[in-house]
Amino acid sequence: MKYIIAIIALMYATDTFSQKTDLKHIPKKTTKIILENDLSKDDNFSYVIETLLDNDFSIADKDAEYATIETDLEEVNGLNASYHFIIRTKANQIIIRGKYIIHATIDYGGAESKPSFSNIENRGMRGSVSKKSFAAMYEFAQLLESDKMNFEL
Repeated sequence: MKYIIAIIALMYATDTFSQKTDLKHIPKKTTKIILENDLSKDDNFSYVIETLLDNDFSIADKDAEYATIETDLEEVNGLNASYHFIIRTKANQIIIRGKYIIHATIDYGGAESKPSFSNIENRGMRGSVSKKSFAAMYEFAQLLESDKMNFEL
């Protein structure tokens, strides 16, 4: 009997502590995270770049005129996939969205399916590429100080 209790306690602890990011409160099919703050467009632009660099993200492209930033591809932990963020800053807002790609080709008897980018979206099962990519985007959004965090489908 005590073995059964020990196994149940171990399963509960593993399940509880293995979830670094709790996405249950975020609506399904969310594709954008919008942070509201009191900074200007230029201040938000600089703040996001500084936060990306401080957290070991590489910047693939940035455009100060349109206030957009795109990160280099980051690997999805434990999966053969990568993701990147596309961030737009405005006065009082930071808008974060992203794309992921699964590095696999499928051959249908001569016709080959090449990998392509898909929008990061809060969907799928825990451990899926989509869910892990969204969790990474949400974790990055939490690094940025904001007055309010909104989610857009």
